[in-house]
Amino acid sequence: MLTFASPAEGFSPGGYAPAYTYRSAVSHPCANFAKAYPGSDVTAQLLSELDNLMLDCFQSDWDGHGAKAVSPEAYRIAQSLIRSLPLGFHRPVLSADPDGCVTFKWRTLPRRIVMVSVHPDYRIDFAALFGNETHDGTKPFFDKLPEVICDLVRRVYQA
Repeated sequence: MLTFASPAEGFSPGGYAPAYTYRSAVSHPCANFAKAYPGSDVTAQLLSELDNLMLDCFQSDWDGHGAKAVSPEAYRIAQSLIRSLPLGFHRPVLSADPDGCVTFKWRTLPRRIVMVSVHPDYRIDFAALFGNETHDGTKPFFDKLPEVICDLVRRVYQA
């Protein structure tokens, strides 16, 4: 039996509930894709955050404004991107976009940021802002983070 939490148990004013509300009630379509990875603690934490993100966003209209569901393929590619991050690499913030992509964001200041969006068709879009300087593009992604993105992320954290 599916039960819903009351507003006092974690729903936002728009009716959105966090992933932990559904864990025992919903069979997630990506549950079979998650694999244990013998990586760093940061890798394990990011994979766990990605799992929570998917539980929150695997159905259409997850934001209450018509957002597309994040697909199982985008989820698998995002897992692969997490696993491709070099050891000691700065930790991104994960989010879902209304277009169904998983986004990785590295930011130190409002105008010092890199965002990478993972699409289900094995491509990643990236955009970077360093003051008034911008960089953007699209790259294919097959298990290795493109060097241009590594370089941009390193720049975010340079003094």
